Amino acid sequence: RQNFLEFSKKHLSDKPKYLNLMIKHIFVRSPERAPIREANSDTIIYLINCLEDQKEILNFILKCSRSSKGSYRALAFYVFRKLINSNDISIDDEIMSEIIHNTIMSISDQNQTVRASVINAIAEIIPNANQKVLSEIG
Repeated sequence: RQNFLEFSKKHLSDKPKYLNLMIKHIFVRSPERAPIREANSDTIIYLINCLEDQKEILNFILKCSRSSKGSYRALAFYVFRKLINSNDISIDDEIMSEIIHNTIMSISDQNQTVRASVINAIAEIIPNANQKVLSEIG
């Protein structure tokens, strides 16, 4: 995994089109198992950090959080949790608001894996969140 991350940073960080494609591929090919989903979310966050303009990939992940496929929604909330707690990634206020809104709206998701991901995300976000995030949560 570490070799892949170093290779991607070295050879793809100046090619955002390919880096976005790599992130999307990891996202949609992620299996259902929680430990792998957790590792994939770490990989996705690392690769997002390599991008100069993160808006396109963040919009893709937002779209996945509303997908009909439960595994996409669950992974999206794993990534959201890490994005909100990350000090390395600067997120636009509009996107941050949408991330928090999608997270809160998914507490009552029909898929138990998604619900667990959302509850886990909220539980981890609250102690580390700044005042702006807390006011969005309500």
